[in-house]
Amino acid sequence: MITIFSNPRSFTGPFKILQYNAIRSWKYLHPDVQIILFEDEEGTTKKVAHELSIQYVEDLSIFLDFKIIMYTFFLVLNGVGVTSKDQEIMPEFMGINASKFKKVTNN
Repeated sequence: MITIFSNPRSFTGPFKILQYNAIRSWKYLHPDVQIILFEDEEGTTKKVAHELSIQYVEDLSIFLDFKIIMYTFFLVLNGVGVTSKDQEIMPEFMGINASKFKKVTNN
């Protein structure tokens, strides 16, 4: 499946036809293509999304989403929540050479 995210300009003036044509062409990329449009500043995207039967996100909170993604990234980068038991499952991810890693057994 292909997913296309787009934050279009408002569907007015010369951009209206260009954006309609672009979205229609995306629908022909693959039978399972998923198109998600985010609201524009003038509120014209909702009508277009309904006309073309595609998904629409009205309340865009990019700052909050970016903050959550970066927070998670830094937790993973710093190894927060990773125990030695987790390290034996994926030592390469933690920067440990697997051939030098001594496996811990619970016997």
